[in-house]
Amino acid sequence: MQSIQKYSGLLILCLAASVGTVIYKGIGIFSTDFVFTFLLVGSGLFLVLKVVSLIAESICLKMISEIKSLIGIKETAEESGSIQAYIDAFLETTETEEIITDKISLIAKDLRNYELKIYSRFLSENSENKNQERIELAKKIRHDIRSPLSSMQAAYELLDKNDMTAPAIATAIKRIHILIDDLNEVDKVYKKPTLVIAEVNLEDTVTTLSSRFKSEKNVTLTLEYDENLLNPINIREKDFTTAIESLLKNSLEAVDLNGLVNLKIERKLNKCIITVEDNGCGISSENVPNLFSKGGTFGKAHGVGLGLYHAKKTIESFGATIAYIPQIQGAKFQIQIPIVQTGVVFSGLPKTSTIKIIDDDLLVPRTLLDIGYKITEHAKTFELGQDLLARSTLESEIILIDNRLEIGKYGTALIAQQARRKNIYLCTNDYDDSNFIDEARSLGVKILPKPLVFSHIGTNLNMTTFNK
Repeated sequence: MQSIQKYSGLLILCLAASVGTVIYKGIGIFSTDFVFTFLLVGSGLFLVLKVVSLIAESICLKMISEIKSLIGIKETAEESGSIQAYIDAFLETTETEEIITDKISLIAKDLRNYELKIYSRFLSENSENKNQERIELAKKIRHDIRSPLSSMQAAYELLDKNDMTAPAIATAIKRIHILIDDLNEVDKVYKKPTLVIAEVNLEDTVTTLSSRFKSEKNVTLTLEYDENLLNPINIREKDFTTAIESLLKNSLEAVDLNGLVNLKIERKLNKCIITVEDNGCGISSENVPNLFSKGGTFGKAHGVGLGLYHAKKTIESFGATIAYIPQIQGAKFQIQIPIVQTGVVFSGLPKTSTIKIIDDDLLVPRTLLDIGYKITEHAKTFELGQDLLARSTLESEIILIDNRLEIGKYGTALIAQQARRKNIYLCTNDYDDSNFIDEARSLGVKILPKPLVFSHIGTNLNMTTFNK
């Protein structure tokens, strides 16, 4: 408005000066009356523009003042002049001020709604971040417990059950499993699937159920998979475990004494194929159509349904499928789950007889020694690990490096100091952490889930086959 006022006045004065100049020089283009009328109209127009400008400016100032008061900005009171008083009176008479107040109320309402939206989003994000932190902490604790638990479970299987300490150890193992189950419940805050290595999950499941299978029917429960290529999948771990346990328990009830139940993991294209197979009584052809319906029977000796309906629902919720494959003897179920494309190779124990280790956990080298590996060198700190890597230049020398070496020092940082090498494995409990996976991918190293090291306790690997 100020620009309109400024330039319109200037234009009128210029025109008046031009006309005056013409008359003064006697050219006589315009008569005196015409010039007088023109100046009068111009002056009137100038005054109208001036008044409109002042009114518009007053309206803007009022709106700004009201909005400032709404958002809590205090202004010092200023005395209004006589012209402003006339303008205020005009606005009040024409109900313009009331219109302004209504509009400001609408603006205030929109501002409050927007403020509430921002605050609500802030609370939601803050709460989600805190919950996510709790989940990550629970996962870390769960991983840290898993390694010694796997070792304890395997050692218990080798223990003489008549030993006086056996019941106490069994009770302790059971309590730790309950603790892990409680930590698993934390994941249910969002009910979202998370990345899990199928082999790690099923090793834990088989270890848990093996003693029951032996004690009840002397049934052998086995697990087969290719240690060179593990399978990352997206699942809700506790629900998935429950579904697999349901299939395995069905097999236990279907087989006779000294029966066989086999769990096999394969990869075909972009699918993880999990097969549960037994040499039990099988399922009659008339029962197959209703196998996955509510109350459908598994086909075991007594013909009672054992939750295949719920197992199917759970598995399908991960974007997976489950199917029954008819057999001449026994039963066979196959689950197909999409592989998560992480850009990282997940691997089991390397096929070599000698290994170097950088890890502050003494249980790792002891376990590897017990199962037949030869440990040629073991560094327990970050600095000693630097020295070990500097001296280990041969690609044939396999090196296992833990990610959490000391407080604030990580295996990934140690590897980053080296040229890219294929003989390095990150052997860690952080294997399913997304940030860690990103780091491993950028470094070009394999990830070896640490629980798989302890799953071999009690076995003796044939190292001669590794060197062929």
